[in-house]
Amino acid sequence: MSSDAVTLEKVRRKSKRAERTLHNKTINNALESIDHQLHEIVQSTADDLDISVDEIRSEFLAYASIRSTAHPTAWNGLIHEKSIDWSEEKDNYPGGAFMHYVVERIKSEGLYENMDETEKEYYKGVAQEARDAKLNAGSTRTTAKRLVQGTAKERLEEIAESLDRLHNVTGIEFALFAVRGNASHGLKPQYFASKTASTFFESHLSVSMDQLVTLMESAALGGAPALLSSAKSETSQSKTLTRQVMLESLRDAATSVAPDGALPFITDRQEIRFVEWSNHHKMVESYGVISFGWPLSDSARMMLPNGMGLAMLHQLLQRIRAKQCGFRRMGQAEAEAWLEQFDGDVAAGIITIEDRKRRSDAGKPKVKRAKLKDQQSGTYTEPFTSSGEATWSTPDAAAPTHNTPAPGETPPDDSPILPVSDIQHVGLGLGMNTLVVPDSQDGSSTATASVAIPEPALLSSSQIPYAKLVFCQETAEKIIPRAERSASRSCSRSRTPTTQSGRPQPANPSTPLGLHNTPFEQLIDPAISNTQSEHQNSGPRRSQRLRK
Repeated sequence: MSSDAVTLEKVRRKSKRAERTLHNKTINNALESIDHQLHEIVQSTADDLDISVDEIRSEFLAYASIRSTAHPTAWNGLIHEKSIDWSEEKDNYPGGAFMHYVVERIKSEGLYENMDETEKEYYKGVAQEARDAKLNAGSTRTTAKRLVQGTAKERLEEIAESLDRLHNVTGIEFALFAVRGNASHGLKPQYFASKTASTFFESHLSVSMDQLVTLMESAALGGAPALLSSAKSETSQSKTLTRQVMLESLRDAATSVAPDGALPFITDRQEIRFVEWSNHHKMVESYGVISFGWPLSDSARMMLPNGMGLAMLHQLLQRIRAKQCGFRRMGQAEAEAWLEQFDGDVAAGIITIEDRKRRSDAGKPKVKRAKLKDQQSGTYTEPFTSSGEATWSTPDAAAPTHNTPAPGETPPDDSPILPVSDIQHVGLGLGMNTLVVPDSQDGSSTATASVAIPEPALLSSSQIPYAKLVFCQETAEKIIPRAERSASRSCSRSRTPTTQSGRPQPANPSTPLGLHNTPFEQLIDPAISNTQSEHQNSGPRRSQRLRK
């Protein structure tokens, strides 16, 4: 709503309040005149009948209460109860004639005149219960629109008129706020206030009366959390709600059985943390689901709710509730055909896939590596020096022969000096490299060692004639899992070696601690390593989950 429309609305409301005030003042003047005339009539009638003024006034009020909305009286309760007791006479007195029959019978039998104080209090309670039973705050629809506001709205308007009358007569200032206390009620937030009271709230609280009563309703229904959430704009709330319902739709589709009877890929709904809005093909690959009814961008990506307006969000929410938008499960053949078409569009350049940017600190450890404790054996004390170069020991001709330690035994400090030609394989870790070297003369057994070496491209057989191997199984067990996790983060699932059936290739059982061995020739010759890396990177970007 524009500022001009808001200004016009305020002017209209102010004019309406002024008209209502003038109207009520005119009525009050007329009521005062009627009250004066009524007093004179009652006094004259009492004189003619030779009875007291109080007696005739009480009788008049008792008779008139049947048609008034004043406080419940004993007469109201008596009429209500006797109309129930004498309900069998409705056939003889249909329609409004029945109530006239009840009043005349009460008067003829003298039930009200002969009533004592105890009976009057009882019938007042009956009248109050009957009135309370008719009061309600309405009810709501299943949507955001409210159905009825109930009889409470009429009662509130009557109270507001009484307060307004008191304001005009006595000059008191008042403010009346009424909000529903139950989310299932349909009563809209209402406020009734005099001009001075409205000015007070709007100036001292810096909030309009409409917004104040709306915040009061939020606090009454949901407490402080609801009060905080109400500070968000309607558009922000709609965006959040749209994301939530789409995520639930994705979870429902991913955990359902496909039309062709294929079982779901996952059973835990909470495994899905978010919707792949920009890369929705990943949801087809991973879960076998596809969106329907959701607007797509020019690059065949799902539009983000952040860029939508309030009208479109409301439209989509209605479509989602009507099952006309959301996610659905695909059959095996349908998913494969969709992926083939998607691959063709990518190859033709119709669809462009943007790779996720690699972090600048990817692969770096979060904590410093533990310092090597053995400084007396002549080995390095840090995996790398401050200049980034490795620290190497010099060959020791008098080095003792190495004996392989038993499992669980602390390795000895007198590790042998082995030539590079004896090194068979190497698994790259996080700055610390794990080498597999022969542990026997015939090469039937191997041992794992950790040694600091520079990058593979900087190595050559002439630069590293010997390497001091430090056997430390505990250090290797800590380093290798971190290296595997780093490799899994830097490489996508699609680059995992697979068999002809499409299943991931199992790790070589001969590889110590689960590392895939890399020939040492690739470590010495950078060209071999680069060629293999390019070959691995040229593979198709396709998840293997649909091919299991």
